Amino acid sequence: MYTRNTNIFNADNSSFYGQMSKIIFQSNLTIDNIAKATEANKPLFEGGAKFLRGLAHFDIVRLYAQPYIASGAASQPGIPLRLNSMRQPVGRSSVADVYAQIIKDLKDAETMLPATNGVYANKWAAKALLAKVYFQMNDFTNAYAYSNNVISNGGYQSDTSYRQRYSNGRSKEIIFGLTYESANQQGRFQRLRGYYNTTHAGLPNLRLANTFYTRATSNSNDKRAGWYILKNTFPLLNKFDSATIIMPVLHLTEIRLIRAESAGEINQNLPVAIADLNLIITRAYGAASSLILPASANAAAIKEAARRERELELVGEGNRLHELKRRGAKGETVSIRGATYNCNGLIFPFPNNEVIYSAPLLIQNPIGGCN
Repeated sequence: MYTRNTNIFNADNSSFYGQMSKIIFQSNLTIDNIAKATEANKPLFEGGAKFLRGLAHFDIVRLYAQPYIASGAASQPGIPLRLNSMRQPVGRSSVADVYAQIIKDLKDAETMLPATNGVYANKWAAKALLAKVYFQMNDFTNAYAYSNNVISNGGYQSDTSYRQRYSNGRSKEIIFGLTYESANQQGRFQRLRGYYNTTHAGLPNLRLANTFYTRATSNSNDKRAGWYILKNTFPLLNKFDSATIIMPVLHLTEIRLIRAESAGEINQNLPVAIADLNLIITRAYGAASSLILPASANAAAIKEAARRERELELVGEGNRLHELKRRGAKGETVSIRGATYNCNGLIFPFPNNEVIYSAPLLIQNPIGGCN
């Protein structure tokens, strides 16, 4: 994957697609059998299923199709949209149609789910994911509106320490997270934690690029340098080392960054964006930091600060590739380790069994082409 050389025989790629498809199938199974639920539980079950289906389709379309282009050119092949539990061949919908379905599912979930729902998705999780989806689409007006709604009305609070979001216990920032279960230590997000874990005797599978490590630790005042260690000269990320972490999937810091950058993009509500960024900057560098934005900061300065803090805050969370693709689709000149944002090797091929099963409807992605 790193060398942009995945093919139909890549087991990790196929496993990822299968796990996401399993979530979609189970969500569809719930929706198809919703009549069996009590009247009181129908909105809860259907809303939860649509939230998960939207989340899974969003993850798949960002990795198996070229990015959404807001100029009306999002007609390129997307992914198969599976909207019922029937096992049948399905072709690829356009990227635009996939995003339209994701938004529909999440808006349904937003109206069906309660404001609080224990460890499960609630209406604020649906709104937060909508903010993230709209942001990925470069629809900054809607991204701002949804992120602002979550921040203003959801009741979530920013952590006082950069580490709280990834430590033992539940952070006040977590809008939707994967709950640690002592009886299920090999499930959920164990692979993510294990692949980064710095406490093992050897080196973990996932390491950091030297260039990023140097950049991330260049400011001696940045407390987030505590996320990094050197082991046998290799830079590693200890962000997910906690044995009982509740893994954030949607959290307040990311939603603040979405609100701030969206405000900069539409050149509106700039004082709100400045306050969001200064909260994050103060937590990371201290109140005396020269990076604190002045009240007079313009839209360009806000966007620059939001992008800098996004890269540093969301390290290891699978965000960076999608961020660069989003900016490329927006028309910016973007290079991803020497490749254009939309080169063939930066999207995955569909698993061979999926292509064979849905032939001739499912057309395979071109393989390679970046090197």
